[in-house]
Amino acid sequence: MNKKLIAACVLVLSASTGAHASLIDRGRGMIYDSTQNITWLQDANYAKSSGYSSSGSMDWGTANSWVQSLTLGGYSDWRLPTTTPFDAPSNISIDQISSEMGHLLYTDLGFIFGSSILSNHNSNYSLFINIQDNLYWSPKASNYNYGPFGGVVFNINSGSLTYLDKNAQTYAWAVRSGDVATVPVPATAWLFASGLGLLSFNRRRTAKNIKL
Repeated sequence: MNKKLIAACVLVLSASTGAHASLIDRGRGMIYDSTQNITWLQDANYAKSSGYSSSGSMDWGTANSWVQSLTLGGYSDWRLPTTTPFDAPSNISIDQISSEMGHLLYTDLGFIFGSSILSNHNSNYSLFINIQDNLYWSPKASNYNYGPFGGVVFNINSGSLTYLDKNAQTYAWAVRSGDVATVPVPATAWLFASGLGLLSFNRRRTAKNIKL
């Protein structure tokens, strides 16, 4: 009976994890990427949802301040996702798969370069909400001195990397390094497991009474 109980619990736990490829829904608005070992906010426009910004768009400095002051799920080490740096005065870079933002879009979400993420994605896309078909800030300015044109952004509606006036208004997506605590097993699972345990106990007790 113990083996059956363990097997039943494993089945219940497996059904409640919500895993999609390397992305795992940890609950509480957080999605863990086991390949990159980072955790994304499920809400790609949380600055608006939380009331920090009326539209969610912010300039480069405000975006960095917002993410550094963010506390969610008991964690306060949120930041902006990395992008592949570029050192040339170029307005585009498509080699982004090795970066956090590029890996999420191209590898995890099935993004196609030059297209819109809203219409070209795989089933993992449904794990997230409020993804904006727009630009997302990177945490660092370009290595080149463009004056005010120094904020690096990932163009989510084409898949390219570009730079933007730091005073321009666009979006920010929060991420943190590492995993977060797995959500507790649903109450139904514990009730199910407890019921099996009680059933096992009653059977043993009944068998003992019969022997007596």
